Amino acid sequence: MWKARVKVIALLKDQYRKIFDRRRRKFYYANHSKSKVLPRQSWRKPRYTGKRGFPRDIAAVFTSDVAAVRIQRMWRNVLVKRFLWALVRSSHDQVWDPVQGKHTYFQREREVMFDDKPALLGSQPWDPHFVPDWTVDRVCIFFRRMGLKQYLRRLRDYEVNTHI
Repeated sequence: MWKARVKVIALLKDQYRKIFDRRRRKFYYANHSKSKVLPRQSWRKPRYTGKRGFPRDIAAVFTSDVAAVRIQRMWRNVLVKRFLWALVRSSHDQVWDPVQGKHTYFQREREVMFDDKPALLGSQPWDPHFVPDWTVDRVCIFFRRMGLKQYLRRLRDYEVNTHI
């Protein structure tokens, strides 16, 4: 059974191509086998893809359209992350606790105080535009965007940051 399954997977990968249709904006599957029984093109995946032990899908033929789809998906992920970070920052307040000597986070809707930064923010700074918290790398990025690339080596050599 295992050898038969391996052979069928190899045939699926060899005989089918996943191609992007620009007009419909979705993928279709083209069959390149000699079989007269199987359809030449179909919007549906081949029958056994996604079943136990078989591949979930066939890799797409890499074209400029597929590259554009992948870039769009990645950009949408970036936008969703930025939206979630903004949502978390708008529903919480960062409060300095002088007793503990660190920031605490107040969730306004439930009126609860947390010691740790919300997990959705991950390693993101609470306020990315707060200049005194910038690291050497962030300062270098700022200088590069300002067109002052010639100063980057010196900034790194002297470890220039904005900590007071």
